[in-house]
Amino acid sequence: MNYFKPMLSSVLVVLSLSACADRASDLEGKWVIDLEATLQNMGKLGTPPGDLEDMRKSFEGGRLYITPQEVKLSVAGRPEQVSLPYKYVGQASTCFNLEIKSQVHSYCVSNGSLEVHDPTTKLVVVYSRK
Repeated sequence: MNYFKPMLSSVLVVLSLSACADRASDLEGKWVIDLEATLQNMGKLGTPPGDLEDMRKSFEGGRLYITPQEVKLSVAGRPEQVSLPYKYVGQASTCFNLEIKSQVHSYCVSNGSLEVHDPTTKLVVVYSRK
């Protein structure tokens, strides 16, 4: 009877890993910034109009590409692309918690949109599928 335990453990590990991969796959792919929704969120937080305009210039043309290993960020007019390795650390409803540079970021998927919550600020950047 004990010979079933290793096999059962292996099956459970494979099932949990594949379930994790299925959940994370909702995030994977190409996203483009929804600048108006992002600025609207910031306006609701009381961000001054001048700061909103600076944000518009900084984030315009923003793109996000999520692979199983990393998040890649780029902004129009800037040649460099930032690649950030991540570790999937959990999920709450439609929000995926990714550890990036020792900080947990929430990536929430809903109705074709992705909201990225920065743990160090109140900034929520909204993206749409490309």
